Amino acid sequence: MRCASYVRTTCYDPTVDVGSSPMSDQRERIREFARKHHWRISNRYSDRLRDRKMNDGFQEFKRDALNRTFDCIIADSIFYLGADVYQTIHFLKKSYCPAGLEFAFVDDDFYSGEHTSEEIYKYLNDKRTEINGIMAKVRMQESSVESYFSVYGFRYYKDEHRVEVEPHAVEIIREIYERLSKGEKPQSIADDLTSRGEESPSDYFCKQRGWPLRRSGREWNNKSIRTISTNTKYIGKWDCSYDPEKLQINCGAIVDPELFEKVQQITHDRYYQLPTKRLPSPYANLMWDKESGMKIHYFNNTRTKHSDVRFKYPKEKDIKYERAYMPYAEFHEKAQDALLQEKLVCENVLRMLNTEMSKAWIAGRMQDMQSEFPGLLSQMQSLENIRMDAYGKYSSGDLSEEEYKSIEAEITRQLSEVDAKTMRLYERIRKFNLSYSEDNPWIRLFSTFDETRKLTRKYAIRYVDKLLIYRFESVELVPREKEWRDIFPAEWLEVEWDG
Repeated sequence: MRCASYVRTTCYDPTVDVGSSPMSDQRERIREFARKHHWRISNRYSDRLRDRKMNDGFQEFKRDALNRTFDCIIADSIFYLGADVYQTIHFLKKSYCPAGLEFAFVDDDFYSGEHTSEEIYKYLNDKRTEINGIMAKVRMQESSVESYFSVYGFRYYKDEHRVEVEPHAVEIIREIYERLSKGEKPQSIADDLTSRGEESPSDYFCKQRGWPLRRSGREWNNKSIRTISTNTKYIGKWDCSYDPEKLQINCGAIVDPELFEKVQQITHDRYYQLPTKRLPSPYANLMWDKESGMKIHYFNNTRTKHSDVRFKYPKEKDIKYERAYMPYAEFHEKAQDALLQEKLVCENVLRMLNTEMSKAWIAGRMQDMQSEFPGLLSQMQSLENIRMDAYGKYSSGDLSEEEYKSIEAEITRQLSEVDAKTMRLYERIRKFNLSYSEDNPWIRLFSTFDETRKLTRKYAIRYVDKLLIYRFESVELVPREKEWRDIFPAEWLEVEWDG
């Protein structure tokens, strides 16, 4: 088999230093891999410059690959095959593999000729997911570091990784602490700073990051004062979770530590003097009138200890039900019954999935969908044959450049359509497999519902999308993941229920 090798100085993985894997080492590993498979390397491609964008050798390899000057390309890693791994994967999936060419990567001991098409595409998709995770982590770390040091009162120089205090903002911070220590309320300070035209922390932060100013952040508010009053960076404590040798910076104290502690005590005392707020119902903002679509509210009379669910006054005049409200105890019981019934339906669906009749029905539908693949693959192969034939005629002079480009454009358009159909079919099959399995999101959700557990707000919104109240007489549950529930046949969802 005719093989080609490709090496480069740089790696697409941003966490790998330039030149950390010398091209000589890559070549040696590739030679050893080829020797193990009894292959002969006839073509060699490389990008030697230390520029991560350099891709001349890769482009040459692509041209020769489409000209079928070799049968298999070998690289040390997919991250060393070209300057952009996303474009590399796209090329392998859309042009290289469909043309009948093969590839091998030494680091994963992966040779495409030993795998099915599905396994090859899964490998490439897994590699794409891997680099997505690496890139997301790098971007998140860079953004987190900049956000950590872009604090009101400090100016962060990213390239130099240096933090300096901003004199005018420092004066404002000290004024805030002085006024808070004398008992002035945060909102009063915020209103005064806004009236004086002082730049708000939101605008200050956006300018530091080079972002457009936010419409909602132009004024000082209670929250911005409270945030400044509790920030330990102003007393010289930079308690970050990054590498201390690289990222911890001590700029000294802007505010006297004793004054800082005094403000914390005043804030604490003021907070615990506030009246205790009534906790909301577990179903707040989940209750709706089924006929009108209007929101239903939970009212709790702390004087009479009577609570119920009803319309918020004044209610619409054309809504006239026999009952004007439902006692909250009755509503709560019916809501719990609806949740328990949903769990029983879930258990019934699970039983149905494990019956022989259901398995045969699922297998039949799956076979119908899979039978569409051969036709699509045949279309793709026919189009690729036409493309290769046109290129051969163009190379021999039987076709003009204009005629070849016209044929190439049409083939590319038709391939895109077939590829889109294939991807849609893959997605249908994936969703079908997920729908009729224990991993169905609705099954996975309601399999965990515990009717003996106290129904807190956090627990309720995990399972409830809406609770529809009909004339304050009955309660109907609209569960989370309802779209995954509705794919099952109606008879699977029938459960005898006596409340």
